[in-house]
Amino acid sequence: MVADFQERRAPPLRQKIPRNKSPASRRSRGFTLLELLVVLAIMGLLLALAAPRFHNIVPGFELQSSTRELAAALRETRSRALERGDPAVLVLDLAQRRYGPGGSGGAGGSSRSKALPGDIVLEALTAAEDISEETRRAQFRFFPDGSATGGRITLSRGERAYRIDIDWLTGRVSILDGPDA
Repeated sequence: MVADFQERRAPPLRQKIPRNKSPASRRSRGFTLLELLVVLAIMGLLLALAAPRFHNIVPGFELQSSTRELAAALRETRSRALERGDPAVLVLDLAQRRYGPGGSGGAGGSSRSKALPGDIVLEALTAAEDISEETRRAQFRFFPDGSATGGRITLSRGERAYRIDIDWLTGRVSILDGPDA
């Protein structure tokens, strides 16, 4: 019985196709130059159409970046006061839209001061003795124990605004989204 079963068995039907001649292997090698050029042309068109929209987004990022940089300068001033054991001051020049460490140079254009973009509107609120209406400068003082004079700085452009709060007790600097946040 076993012998009869083996005799009826047909030989396997396999065709040997060379690998380099099959249609699937030709496609798997990569893309043609024409295909790449078509994709690049489509991407170029999409970028040309989308570029004007990016122009409206950049000012928002610039405002946020300026807010973060100013908050970082305030935190650095607090760290300097803690490290040195002496009060440290950051001067904000509202007229020239500059800020920098207090002292001899301050924010009036010294090499250590930083300029803000010209179309950003600045508002500062701090202790009365730290604001000069004549020079339009505000000082934010940090003390060796970590405390500060406290205050608030609002940076705005159009409808978008960020607020930097300086806690008087802890000297903590925080950024809030929106002028009334």
